[in-house]
Amino acid sequence: MSASTTTAALRAIAAGMLMAMSWGCSISATELDERWDTGSDVALTKADFASVRLRVDVLPSVEAGDDLLAQSVWLDEQSDWQNLDLAMRPTVTISGSVVGFAANPYSITVPGVENVPVLSTVALRDPGTIVSSVVQTEADGSFALRLPSGGDYLLSVLPEVMALPMHVEDGVEIQGNTDLGELSLDYGAPVYGTITSDGAPLSVSVRLIDAVTGVEGFATQTDAAGLYMLRAEPGEYLVQVEPLTGATLPTIQQLVTLDKDDGAWAAVDVGIIEPVLVRGVPRTSGGQTMSNAVVRLTATALDQAQGTMMVETETDQSGGFLIYALPGEWIMEIIPSADAADLTAPLEQALTIDSSGVNLGTLTLSEQITIERMLLDSDGLPAANVLATFTEQGFDHATYTAYSDADGLLTVSVPDVPLDVWLTPVQGEAAVTRRELLSPGGAAEDTWSLSDGVRLSGAVRRPGAGSGISIVEVYDEDGIFYGSTLTDAEGVFDFRISP
Repeated sequence: MSASTTTAALRAIAAGMLMAMSWGCSISATELDERWDTGSDVALTKADFASVRLRVDVLPSVEAGDDLLAQSVWLDEQSDWQNLDLAMRPTVTISGSVVGFAANPYSITVPGVENVPVLSTVALRDPGTIVSSVVQTEADGSFALRLPSGGDYLLSVLPEVMALPMHVEDGVEIQGNTDLGELSLDYGAPVYGTITSDGAPLSVSVRLIDAVTGVEGFATQTDAAGLYMLRAEPGEYLVQVEPLTGATLPTIQQLVTLDKDDGAWAAVDVGIIEPVLVRGVPRTSGGQTMSNAVVRLTATALDQAQGTMMVETETDQSGGFLIYALPGEWIMEIIPSADAADLTAPLEQALTIDSSGVNLGTLTLSEQITIERMLLDSDGLPAANVLATFTEQGFDHATYTAYSDADGLLTVSVPDVPLDVWLTPVQGEAAVTRRELLSPGGAAEDTWSLSDGVRLSGAVRRPGAGSGISIVEVYDEDGIFYGSTLTDAEGVFDFRISP
């Protein structure tokens, strides 16, 4: 790899890491032990992470030329956190074809044709990781996916023909290039029923969700009588009833068990559907109207209907909104547009909607507040140039960032709503420190201390002794970010994470 190519790769990867709000340092292998000897006196160990399961994601640079894909490794009690050997698996091709039964389109008394190509979406994924691949079959039913070799994958085949069942298979072992052969979708058994509202047929979408894996099939639509039919292989499924676009209807799930020989009848009555109008005019604290603000209503309890429901609209050019909802208890969120977000905080409030609707009148949103914190390192000294990232726990998870100054003082404007905070040193050896700020405007400590965390070091090992830079990121099984770094050209990495 030329020097210019290496520089370009470093710039591209570094830019990607900044976009992900993650930054770290990589050093050579000869410096690892020396760096460890100069660590902090804070006695954190991997035992401090016993309550979470950590996942290491490795994103190889494409410039290395070894065609590697992003991969994940789970850490466990036996993992040596100071000597991780992350062996990258080579990329392989998984191929096959999908065939199925084609019913006669003119008469049920005329036999159909078996083993015809089926247009389908085929996916292989390693659940809980970043490893997955999805393709659509060709006209002849064939498909090919590329994935890291090794491990057990979850296979799903979703036919676009509603008369055929989806196929879900767990524990598909992939070792090297693999031909799965002909995946035959038999006729399955029917899941059918009616969708009604207080006995009257409804026009809605209905889909099946595999109750074990969560794989969702394609949706069908009820007919004029509210009837639907889908086909499935034996197992447990959730029948999910969904509103069509623009309809004011809840989403409902009903569990069904399908055996080998018999179908399953699953009728759903959603209750009484009588939408009412909700209106209002959000304004800033200075009395200005806001166009294009998002207004989102989420039901916590419906008076005469069942299921879950969320409806959303935007304020018009005059700043007002009109939206239909069902009577019940709701949570309303108003989220200013990007143009106003630097001045105005989002609003959340409980809302009772009765059978006559609600005119909320003027809704005044608060301004963002300015908070200050002194950031200190583990030695109690001011921590300069620390990137602070504040993310809303609710709403649209908007993010606000600022850096501490040369004296360690952090000043930032944020909404007075619950926030998750990440403190990321751009230089030095401290770990990314995570905090939760439930009431930014309330009484709080004046200083935040950075954690030295726990050292996580080792090497990313490419097949065939290949070399190249990679991004290494750490998350838990809930997707919470703990830290990241760049490897050097030999794959060596060394950084710290904090619980």
